[in-house]
Amino acid sequence: NLIFMFGSFLAIRFVMYVGVFIGEIAILAGTTMCVVVMIVLTAYADFCMDPTGNIGNMTGSQGSKDMINYFAKCTGTDPFTDPISQAQDGITQYGDALGNAKPLCDNNSPESPVISNAQAATDAIVVNFTGIKTELDCEALSKIYQGFIQEGVCRYSFGGLFKVWACAFAASVACFFVMWTASIMW
Repeated sequence: NLIFMFGSFLAIRFVMYVGVFIGEIAILAGTTMCVVVMIVLTAYADFCMDPTGNIGNMTGSQGSKDMINYFAKCTGTDPFTDPISQAQDGITQYGDALGNAKPLCDNNSPESPVISNAQAATDAIVVNFTGIKTELDCEALSKIYQGFIQEGVCRYSFGGLFKVWACAFAASVACFFVMWTASIMW
């Protein structure tokens, strides 16, 4: 548009034509960008109506949907309680079996600390399972989920993208009116 104004000021029609041509390309590019951003905004809005359900639908399996729902809303049963408890029980049984085997092995090789070391390792693993259960607490993970999905994706990035669309739309409309008024000036 500055090229058009420069051509108009100097009364050079060729420069005015070049300015109009560049302005029309800019309007087309801006309008295309507005359309693409609006499509993305619509997809965002559809996703953010029920982000937990939409993420669950993307996984496909009911177990994954239940897990996502549990950690997003803290409703239902913890999907990790049974597997962790089973693993913890298995390690405890293994440690007990080592304890039962220790007297047999110590009689044959009293200086070998292998059984004692293995028992200590199983005890440490059992303690770590308790830490894992604490780390997988729904309240803590739900806060992370809410912060990332609800705040980050559905609030801030959607709002930022909407502002980009509004600016591109305003610029496109302004350029259109400048081009329209420029065509009247001829």
